[in-house]
Amino acid sequence: MTEYDESFYLCEGIWLDIEKKQIINQHNDGKVLNIHNNREDQIRVLEQEVKEWIVHPILTLISNDIKENNNQTNFNKYKPFKNAVFILFGIFSYIEKIQRYIDGIPIRAYNDKDSTELLQNGLARIFPELTEYKDLKKIIHNIRNSLMHSGMIHDDVYINYNHDEYDKALSVSNGKIKISPILLYKKITDDFESYITKLKDSNEKEIRDKFKKVFLNFYEKEKRFLVNNL
Repeated sequence: MTEYDESFYLCEGIWLDIEKKQIINQHNDGKVLNIHNNREDQIRVLEQEVKEWIVHPILTLISNDIKENNNQTNFNKYKPFKNAVFILFGIFSYIEKIQRYIDGIPIRAYNDKDSTELLQNGLARIFPELTEYKDLKKIIHNIRNSLMHSGMIHDDVYINYNHDEYDKALSVSNGKIKISPILLYKKITDDFESYITKLKDSNEKEIRDKFKKVFLNFYEKEKRFLVNNL
């Protein structure tokens, strides 16, 4: 009796075949991946997971907003943002997820303290211009926590697709949190590419060791399922 009774996707294109006891990368001609101890394969899983399940959906939502905005006859400088809630869900999911790898903090039982600390560290790392702790706290409470607990962003969060109006990805001024979705998207994609480059550098031992620790924690069951077939 195995831990699984049917095959499934770990993420887009990464298929766990229960009969063959293999993990297959369908994006690479069916290459069999060894997520137990092959660092390149582990990085490939994270790369496809983030790009296909976070980055690409965010880009699709932004593109859809821009298309609808450009088709409007009555132009509003703030441009409606019907997809903004889901865009921000994706952005904050990315920040918490990648910061967990960077800080080397495995998943335990749900711990809100972990989430808050990871988001603070991630925001401070990606947006070094946000130097005030109170601003980081305000962003987390009024965006991430508000989304998770009420399904809406707070009233003092302003979103604008017009770069002439908002020329920063994320800023706090005069009690308002200002967001440019396009610039925010660029910030996280640049951050992810930088992180993946470091992961692939054998000289970045600390970064790679922390990544491995969290990755194997994420995929503990899959690792045990496959280990006897390696």
